[in-house]
Amino acid sequence: MSFKYFLEVAPEDKIVHPTSLTKFRKLRLKDASLLDVLIKKTVEIALKEGLIKSGQIIMDSTHTNSIFNS
Repeated sequence: MSFKYFLEVAPEDKIVHPTSLTKFRKLRLKDASLLDVLIKKTVEIALKEGLIKSGQIIMDSTHTNSIFNS
């Protein structure tokens, strides 16, 4: 919900399907540094708007296996 608030999206509105974001990233963002710029700008805006209270950002990049992996 905090992301919807940040993006000014109504709670009942649907958001972009995750596969669309994956396709965008793989097909349109060929330059990896551009993705870094986008993430940096997003964090800057979130800090400015007071949505991030900490000076640290922790990302969970834990790899998990699924029973559906072959």
